[in-house]
Amino acid sequence: MRIFLIFAISIVVLLPQTAGSGTIYQYRDTQGRLYFTNCPSDSRYVPLKQIRKISVTAFQKRSASASTDATDYLKIAEQAARRFDLDPGLVKAIIKAESNGQPLATSPKGAMGLMQLMPGTARELLVSDPLDPEMNIWGGTLYFKQMLELFNGDYSLALAAYNAGPGNVERYKGIPPFPETQAYVKRVLRYWKEFSRLTTEKEIF
Repeated sequence: MRIFLIFAISIVVLLPQTAGSGTIYQYRDTQGRLYFTNCPSDSRYVPLKQIRKISVTAFQKRSASASTDATDYLKIAEQAARRFDLDPGLVKAIIKAESNGQPLATSPKGAMGLMQLMPGTARELLVSDPLDPEMNIWGGTLYFKQMLELFNGDYSLALAAYNAGPGNVERYKGIPPFPETQAYVKRVLRYWKEFSRLTTEKEIF
């Protein structure tokens, strides 16, 4: 039996750090725009670790063993989406684009599970087992919600940040000019539109 794991959501987003990048600093200007750097030249930049806050309990990981049925994955996606005030079809579209519903999927870069969490992101989200379908879906949904909050409700930018990292979206002031990211955003939005029309979920995976 697994112990209960408590996840939390906050209005403050978490930006995963990559190897060799050092501490990431953040500054928000008077118009609400966010800036990130690993070489701050202004005293208004503060380390993300100092502003990270865990405030409101978001959910508890069930102690039951992980499901292996795709229908159950979709039910978990619906639960997580509603808890974070997202359209369930969007969460399912991300799962479709990331892993096509394969819970043990791994990428050459190390992303894992149904929603392809990177190891560093999983640690930030307290996902101890990224290959556990339930933990992965809840963690991935929470991470997307954070990206959506960070980019003021812009779904395209949030999806680009989910794929390429929020730092790249900030750096290019929009969807980064990476073919993979641009195709990813279009693919998820297309799936989301298609799933909203389905009368049965058997066609998703």
